[in-house]
Amino acid sequence: MGGDDRTAVEQFYADQVHALDRGDFDAYGDTFDADAEFVIDGLRTLRGRARIVEHSQVLRDARSARGAVQRHFMANCAITSTGDDIRVRGTVLAVESVVGQGSRITGVIEFADLLRVQGIAGHRVVSRTAKPN
Repeated sequence: MGGDDRTAVEQFYADQVHALDRGDFDAYGDTFDADAEFVIDGLRTLRGRARIVEHSQVLRDARSARGAVQRHFMANCAITSTGDDIRVRGTVLAVESVVGQGSRITGVIEFADLLRVQGIAGHRVVSRTAKPN
């Protein structure tokens, strides 16, 4: 995988978490394939872009009701090209903040993604497995 390809994948993830963190669920949803599968620690499987977005909106609404915001920081991404697909393993640090109460880590999550390059639309997550530690 060349440097430009790696940079494009890193930019994809930056765009994805920024969209999620600012509550732009249209942009966040566009980072998933229409039939994507998101497995959360073997506890829950979300199928389809709409269900993935709905789940994220419910969590954000619950945080907002408490006056909290969450930010995601991605690191340690290992990126492997497999032809038309890209496999990515990495870590996400989730931090929640409430004004006047500071910030706290709410999750350290290992993830494994299968991305597909889709023409000028860029990358889309086809499948994601997330395991909180």
